[in-house]
Amino acid sequence: MCTTELELKPHRLEYGAVSLDPWRAIDHETGDNYVDASTRRISVELQKALISAVEAGWVQSPELAKKLYDFMEISLYDAQMRRIVFNDARSDALDDMRSDQRVLRAIEGLATPSDLLEILVDYPDLGSIEMAKLTHPLDFDATRAMDADVCETAISRFGAIDPEEPRYKMKRVDAEIPAGIILRKQVIAGGDTPNGLIQVVQRRSFLVRGDDGVSLDPYLARKVKNPDRLPELIDKIDGHLLVAGGDVDSAWLQPLATSYYAKYVK
Repeated sequence: MCTTELELKPHRLEYGAVSLDPWRAIDHETGDNYVDASTRRISVELQKALISAVEAGWVQSPELAKKLYDFMEISLYDAQMRRIVFNDARSDALDDMRSDQRVLRAIEGLATPSDLLEILVDYPDLGSIEMAKLTHPLDFDATRAMDADVCETAISRFGAIDPEEPRYKMKRVDAEIPAGIILRKQVIAGGDTPNGLIQVVQRRSFLVRGDDGVSLDPYLARKVKNPDRLPELIDKIDGHLLVAGGDVDSAWLQPLATSYYAKYVK
């Protein structure tokens, strides 16, 4: 039976974690350097998202679309580059692990969430590891496969999903739009391993907008711009996510990216 070139091509999950050795890894879809290819995907996803937003009526003018693009791009690039720099800083520590096929897959960006969690279990000196990551601006539904994979991995290792209270942080604000980038972190599972207690954390970033016509809340713009009103904004966001589970028809709150990572807890 013949094997096609497509079948021989290494498979990278759409939600594959950042390579453990990012500057030396090759993107198997494009043949380019991993860092170049991964940052280029951010631009592509943003462009597609804003085209859809304009068509859906969530963005009313080209000028606003450009402002939102620039604002989201800074946040997404920053998050990606922070992980790249973090992984690169400890890439030399991987030299003694390169005989492990899971580690080799993680270096090439081909590892599964299960691979990555078990790498951390077996190599505690890493301290933490990203399990999955997806850039999905303005698309709540995009993470279904990733969420299921990570949850199944966590249940397999720890027996259950046991979410803790989420924590929020405003990362940046553009008072002119007005809009903010807000980060939500939540421990979703954890338990003892041979080398210590590990927790699995979900990290989600959101675009929250307060421009005219985006919401029926007359005070939303003030909540976005005023740091003193951040607790009110967090309550509004948390309540919306809890009740709606993420309403794709709500223009004022939309996702940007989701990642999961595991860490040892002292």
